[in-house]
Amino acid sequence: MYLSLLASHFDCQLLDCMCAHLQLSYAAVLEEWQSSWKNGNTGRRINNIMASVSPRPTNWIGEDVIFFSQHGPFPAYLKRFHLSDSDYCSCGRIGMKLHYATECIYTVSWHMRKPAPNFEQE
Repeated sequence: MYLSLLASHFDCQLLDCMCAHLQLSYAAVLEEWQSSWKNGNTGRRINNIMASVSPRPTNWIGEDVIFFSQHGPFPAYLKRFHLSDSDYCSCGRIGMKLHYATECIYTVSWHMRKPAPNFEQE
């Protein structure tokens, strides 16, 4: 009986030790990820919106990700990677995300109000 209680006690101690180790490892991984995100060279547009990393998914929809990252089927983006010869939209203006979201005649149903010039960032 005594040996059984002693074994149970050691099992609990071992389990507590393992849990503490996992918590430290998890914290270290999150800290490294946050540091990499904060000091990285890529993803700066999203970093300006979401400065903290999280293992929980965001509730962004695909269109949000495309708009804020500017990684989408925009002529200016495609030309940047030599996937298109022109950075112009079919309407004749430069095909950037803000153009499609605010002024393109082909995307009127999706338009939002254009920000003041001092808030525009490209």
